[in-house]
Amino acid sequence: RMTSTAAAVSARRRKVASRSIRRGRTLSPKPKVTIFSPLASMPTKEETDPYLWLEEVESAESLAFAEDTNNACLKALGDPTTSETKTYEKVLKVLESNDRIPHVGKLGVDEDGEDVLFNYWKDGTNPKGIWRKTSLSSYRSATPKWTTVLDLDELGKQDGVSWVWKGYRVLPKSRDDPTQSDGKM
Repeated sequence: RMTSTAAAVSARRRKVASRSIRRGRTLSPKPKVTIFSPLASMPTKEETDPYLWLEEVESAESLAFAEDTNNACLKALGDPTTSETKTYEKVLKVLESNDRIPHVGKLGVDEDGEDVLFNYWKDGTNPKGIWRKTSLSSYRSATPKWTTVLDLDELGKQDGVSWVWKGYRVLPKSRDDPTQSDGKM
């Protein structure tokens, strides 16, 4: 069974061949062409992934594997919640501390022409995180004044969905709001 393209090529060849024969020319045999497709020689996903069965996350085998792996880690590293070194509590305290320096990105200017900086922040109060903004001068102060743009914890409560922050993507100028085409935020 030929595709329409293959059929068109075949019909074209027949037409050229019949013209050549009428004019007394002989046709040389069609050269043999070997087509190599790297995809045809690649193994399937089932052949290359020995852990494909783990994609069924609720299966008995997957759950048993997770439990066995967790137990092996606890045996090797110790239980983080009952550790004598209190490493788990120390790391959690650092991650939930408000003393961290917020990493920011500039995403425009405000109506006064000042740079607007955005930051995604997670702490003990906002475990899912907040997307917030401030001005450059406020950021440089000892206590920046942040304006929450998106609160994932609050949004999750309203929607009944456990939202997860994946990041942001700035739209090109042509897709921005026409009233803010000069970059003002």
